[in-house]
Amino acid sequence: MFRTVLFAAKFVLLGAACSPYPLCDPNSAEMQRVAPSSYVARFNTTAGVFSVGVNSSWAPHASSRFFNLARLGFYDGVYFFRVIDGFVNEFGLSGNPKLQASYCNDEACPPGAEGLPPDGPIVAGGPSNVRGAIGFSLMDARGNGASVELFVNLANNSRLDSQGFVPFGLVTAVDMAVVDELYGGYGEMNQTDLCPDPTAKLCDGPKIQRIVSEGNAYLSRQFPRMSFVHAASIVQL
Repeated sequence: MFRTVLFAAKFVLLGAACSPYPLCDPNSAEMQRVAPSSYVARFNTTAGVFSVGVNSSWAPHASSRFFNLARLGFYDGVYFFRVIDGFVNEFGLSGNPKLQASYCNDEACPPGAEGLPPDGPIVAGGPSNVRGAIGFSLMDARGNGASVELFVNLANNSRLDSQGFVPFGLVTAVDMAVVDELYGGYGEMNQTDLCPDPTAKLCDGPKIQRIVSEGNAYLSRQFPRMSFVHAASIVQL
């Protein structure tokens, strides 16, 4: 009851634009909770269920952000918008543009929504971007700006280790069969920075700014076969 009162009071201070609280406020007490040393998150998707085992010592900042986003429902309804066979599956931008506006996106961070501090570099013997490893996508070449967008490695991408991409967990080996079933038929995103030559490969995916500005209304209308998350949750501490 006391926590509910605090949430309501903070909502009044932030104004009606902040909804739903506390997800809309990355600096709220609930969004700043420190994750346990290890836990399991479950994603119920249109292709089936897969679980992620998290080791917070690998990437403490990323682990806590993921823990709070998942337990508070941020990833419910998000789409797997960039699925590149043999590389990565990216997802995690909110389907609600007003909520996504509270977080970093496309190399821009609104006031009060600064990206996560870098957890890298990866040290010898630490986590690596092997198949099944999950981490936050980064917004710039310096490894800064990770916010809500995630990626699962679909192959051994250890070359990403030196670029600031620090995994915080692993999809269980058996559950990678589900991840492999997530729809990837649209190919690369339809953006010149990712696909400068559409004649060389399939580039029928979405545009990042339209996801940010229009959310799931855009994705569901233009990409009806795209897989998405029914619900995500923390299932084991």
